[in-house]
Parts: sequence; C-alpha cells; structure tokens
Amino acid sequence: MKADEILEMAYPKRYVEQIITGLADPLNEHLIKLVGFDQDLMPPIRTGDMDSVVMERTYDMGRIAMEVMDGQIHNRTVPGMSVVPPMLMTRENIDSPEIRQQLTADWWVTQ
Repeated sequence: MKADEILEMAYPKRYVEQIITGLADPLNEHLIKLVGFDQDLMPPIRTGDMDSVVMERTYDMGRIAMEVMDGQIHNRTVPGMSVVPPMLMTRENIDSPEIRQQLTADWWVTQ
C-alpha cells in the first residue's frame, strides 16, 4: 500500500523531526505530503520540508472570547457558541498579514 500523505497529530517533537528528515530524502520529494498541527513547525515550511500546518486562529479566539465576556459584563446578548475555523499555513502564505496576525503576541494594539 502506498501512502499519499501523513498527518502529524500531537507527536513528540523528536518524532516529528525524524519524520521530516526522512521525507527530506530527494527520492521522496513531493510523493508524500506532510501536514502538521503545530505552529512551531514554521522553519520546515519555509525550507519546503513540510507542506503545510493546520493552525488554530488563537488571536481570533482570544478576541472573540474578550468580546463575549465584555458583552456578558454589560448585559448584552452574546452568541451561545463561537466557531473559529482553522487556517492552513503554507510556504506561499506564511508571511501574509492574515497568518502574521494570528502569530503576533502584540495583543494590546488597537485596530
């Protein structure tokens, strides 16, 4: 059986590094796609060793949480549930404003 892709889910970092090293073999180039779920995997995306990362939109999650709490404190109607879909970070969009906003630690800047 031939594997077309591998999804990495919460493996210890040393295992992920071993997988990336194994896939970096020139004979395996583009035969297996490596998709991660950890935003710490940005360096392998930049080098092309990893294809993409499904990333949580933590900035948006925090903003929405604060808006809901503010609404509750001020007796406004707030949604019962907020859905924040993930983003796909790739080599092509890693430096885009949308990705950078999610990765910023500058939460106090007003927009």
